[in-house]
Amino acid sequence: MTNGQKIREARKSAGLTQKDIYEWLSIPIRTIQDWEYGVNKPSDWVTNLIIQKIEDEGEAYKANGFDMYR
Repeated sequence: MTNGQKIREARKSAGLTQKDIYEWLSIPIRTIQDWEYGVNKPSDWVTNLIIQKIEDEGEAYKANGFDMYR
């Protein structure tokens, strides 16, 4: 599994869209798409950081209507 696929799996498991990730973490949608579709590859440390953030806070972020981070 590629790093982009790992990010996509974590994102989907938390019920987040690519737009959600953009709004929450300020990662451009095009960058997320390129990672998930294998056009570009995020480094291992970036992948681990994003996945950890999603796993730790993703569900709370979504449940609170994204307001807790604005």
